[in-house]
Amino acid sequence: MVQKTEPLEIRIRPAALSDAKGIFKVKEQIRLPAAVEGEPHGGFLLGTSLEQYEYFIEHDDVLVAETLAPRAIVGFTIVLKHASVLNSALWLRAHEVRWDNDFFAQFLAGKAFDRDALEQTRIAYYEQLGFVDDAALRVYAKYLAFASVQRAFQTHEHIFVTTVKYPIVNRASLSFLRIVGFECVGTHDEVYPEYGHILSD
Repeated sequence: MVQKTEPLEIRIRPAALSDAKGIFKVKEQIRLPAAVEGEPHGGFLLGTSLEQYEYFIEHDDVLVAETLAPRAIVGFTIVLKHASVLNSALWLRAHEVRWDNDFFAQFLAGKAFDRDALEQTRIAYYEQLGFVDDAALRVYAKYLAFASVQRAFQTHEHIFVTTVKYPIVNRASLSFLRIVGFECVGTHDEVYPEYGHILSD
């Protein structure tokens, strides 16, 4: 005899401040350990504190995916708005990116990182996509990814994202980035306090 299971009900909605602990719990399940041996099974995130998640919810665009019975957050996305991008360390690090020549010529030449010029061009940054490592739930991650990009393009012209490719490749994120239409336009080197040298696309 085969036991029939009911399909999961998943809701995607804007995050409330009270969701920060649930988001942090998901992040802790998929956090990249400081000592990595081999490639992680699924995707991973670098460190973010509970307080940072609360800040993102208050200032940027955060969506959560939650099961309805029982009610629990199983995934989230964070997209930084234009004002957050221009007033963050991200903007300083953009000067260090080795941009693709064609992209630089077409998009950045003549106005590269010029704050006045970019007031006319709203840029968002896809900060994080996190989902629990459960095959039955993770199938919904693509809908969460698409919803967050769709929302961002209602008020922004461009969206940037970085994804780790050294010392390990975050392969899980690549499939979602391709689904929603991202293209590689450069690489960036940095030293992350907990992990050392990180190379990202």
